Amino acid sequence: MAYFPFFTDIEGQDCLIVGGGAVARRKVEVLLGYGPHITVVAPEISPEIRRLKEELADGEKSAVQMVEGSLNLLTRPFQMEDLAGRDFVVAATEDDGLNHKISQACRDHKIPVNVVDVKEECSFIFPSIVREGNLVVGISSGGGSPTITQELKRQVRELIPEGYGRLVDDLGSWRDYVKEQVPEIEDRTAIFRKLTEAGKENGCRLNRDLVDQVIGQVLGEREGQWSRTTVRIGTRKSALAIAQTELVADLMKARFPGLKVELVMKQTVGDKILDKPLLEFGGKGVFVSEFEEALQKGDIDFAVHSAKDLPMKLAEGLEIVGVPEREDVRDVIVTRKDSALKQEGIIVGTSSLRRQMQIEYLAGDLWNGASVECRNLRGNVLTRLEKLASGEYDAIILAAAGLNRLGDLPELGQFNLSYLDWTDMIPAGCQGILAVEGRKGNPVNNIAREISEESALLSFHLERRVLALLEAGCHEPIGVCSRPDGENLEAWAFYGGSQESGEQPRRSHWKGSGEEWEAGAEKLAADLKNQSPYSGRVGSVTLAGAGPGDPGLITVKSLAALRTCDTVVYDSLASEELLRETKPDCRKINVGKRAGHHSKKQEEINAILINEARMGRQVVRLKGGDPFVFGRGGEEILALQEAEIPYQVIPGVTSPVAALASAGIPITHRGISRSFHVVTGHTRDNGIPEDVEKLANVPGTLVFLMGLNHLGEICDCLIQNGKSRHTPAA
Repeated sequence: MAYFPFFTDIEGQDCLIVGGGAVARRKVEVLLGYGPHITVVAPEISPEIRRLKEELADGEKSAVQMVEGSLNLLTRPFQMEDLAGRDFVVAATEDDGLNHKISQACRDHKIPVNVVDVKEECSFIFPSIVREGNLVVGISSGGGSPTITQELKRQVRELIPEGYGRLVDDLGSWRDYVKEQVPEIEDRTAIFRKLTEAGKENGCRLNRDLVDQVIGQVLGEREGQWSRTTVRIGTRKSALAIAQTELVADLMKARFPGLKVELVMKQTVGDKILDKPLLEFGGKGVFVSEFEEALQKGDIDFAVHSAKDLPMKLAEGLEIVGVPEREDVRDVIVTRKDSALKQEGIIVGTSSLRRQMQIEYLAGDLWNGASVECRNLRGNVLTRLEKLASGEYDAIILAAAGLNRLGDLPELGQFNLSYLDWTDMIPAGCQGILAVEGRKGNPVNNIAREISEESALLSFHLERRVLALLEAGCHEPIGVCSRPDGENLEAWAFYGGSQESGEQPRRSHWKGSGEEWEAGAEKLAADLKNQSPYSGRVGSVTLAGAGPGDPGLITVKSLAALRTCDTVVYDSLASEELLRETKPDCRKINVGKRAGHHSKKQEEINAILINEARMGRQVVRLKGGDPFVFGRGGEEILALQEAEIPYQVIPGVTSPVAALASAGIPITHRGISRSFHVVTGHTRDNGIPEDVEKLANVPGTLVFLMGLNHLGEICDCLIQNGKSRHTPAA
């Protein structure tokens, strides 16, 4: 009898699997990828099933694609009461009598049941499955010939092009958008046919530009013209970010009547980490990278940023397409009305080194010679005001632009606001400017260009140019601001110097025609550079291996370099114990580099190393394991060589050897393995190395790094290319 192939959603359904051996494990692995809540009951449950539960608890993905589900294990004999409330049941014991009782009870209570390898006891059967993402093909012979179903499964897998699962997901994600833009079913059908072909030619990916292009082609053939009626703008979730984005949206809608704007909320790394200054965990890019990824994928058309948060280098394929009128550039000192300031030791909240150095200089005039102590302050505007109101600080420094854009805040009634002249407290570069980022070539970019304001655009370019010439990020106490002065442009710049070396803050001024902004930027940067006592003096960079996690495995030479350095640039996985070995005044810069969470691009890390060395500092680039074993140390060395920065490399204990040794596994052993090969399991979407055919047949030990998420694919590929399935593995 042939079985009808129902496809049903089992995510969140309650499944009972009776049995704890290899057969039960296979059913658990298959089902987990579809999100049910599974209970396994058996007197003995295999270690493999228990390992699956541990991986679920750790949030890891094993050899299956897991969505949200759960796995509960009951180590005891099956009881008939276990069937209560189940949506479906699998009997996978070696006891035929028990399997029959379970089947009969399920049928009596109308519960779908599968008894493994006993067709007559089943009300449903498991097909052979080929799956890529949400694309699922099920093959069944009605239990007549598993051999034929397995052969067909192999053929179907070969027929499905790589990436089709992604294309299915993309087509589904754009369905509502196409429906909104195109009312006629016939047109939508034609559009999705063309989108499928266009996606295949584009690496099985779709983005907004490609979708709009296909819609324009199909509708243009019948109607002659089509224009987008909706744009999507990405924004952070804070009240200020939303207010700024709504301001841009209102400008767009006023310029283009009938335009609809959809806001897409995202949380950035910078929004999540609020207990550390920015310079300790990544810098400006922590507020931007999530939006740049969404722009590149075509998920959004624009991202609205506070321009001062933009990294100097935008992501590939992106550009600034709009700069609306600038807000108030000034900084504001906020104090409580109900509390007089102390005569000494005024606690000022700010996370900006630029603000800290300038307020310490201005404090004598502002507060009759009183001294100040600056403490780190993070969070959104309302959070910062709450901390001030609670007495945690005597005063805080905010940007006037943010307060103005938030409108009339009732909370401000309890505070005094003192606006600082922009030539005294020189603001951060581009403070008060909003920058609209978009994809190059996107036809809707003209919408953002139409809301740009000329003087704001000039200031944006001049101030960004000064920062670029100084190779500055938010790690440096640098301010630069320009304002229109009649037909001219006036600019001031500030560099706070280095407190460690006793270097004094310095300022520079320029005034000239707006057409000469590039010359003005070069003059300001040259003034600050030429005044620097570090001119002509260059530090050095040491690439030091920290070992594979255990701080006791760092080498003596690396530890000595760490203890004497002026700056340490480290990854997220660096040991806190090792970081405490640095000098009290050592500058610590976290550049991320955790799997899936790279707060800094490699080019930005290279720039930090070069900039710190050019400031005359001894820099340690602290890397897990060994700098040259999948550590991108070679890329950093090439950048240092090009910049003519002196460097040295200190090797480290690498995880392919150390991890095995800590588990009591020798990586080589006479008579068993006389060589070893270390391979990354993180090279492609499926983690399979390009030369896997050769790897499957080489002698010796194979070590895969960063391959846990693709463990099943790697093992299957090795076996398919000749590696024995009985090869010992750990």
